[in-house]
Amino acid sequence: MSNITVQQRQGLEPTNYARFLLFDSLGALIWIVSYVFAGYVFSGQLELAIGYAIQMGSGFVITATAILFTAWITWKYLQRCRFVKGVNPNFSTSSEVM
Repeated sequence: MSNITVQQRQGLEPTNYARFLLFDSLGALIWIVSYVFAGYVFSGQLELAIGYAIQMGSGFVITATAILFTAWITWKYLQRCRFVKGVNPNFSTSSEVM
């Protein structure tokens, strides 16, 4: 069974609302605790990171952000191209069905 099939079946299974709420709340709690813990661990290094950013100048930060954003957009575009290339073009249109 492929991963896509498993993801589609998850939405079809009947779920008890209380059970869903319990696991959803636990998942949110795990994310909250992990972010708070990471903030606590790295809070002492925040001033150091800001100092480095000031030394490098705002041009570096803007350039680095632009490069990362461009790389991300390129990655998403390539993912989409691979997906579209893999889609079966033999499908019925609404006019053919009627």
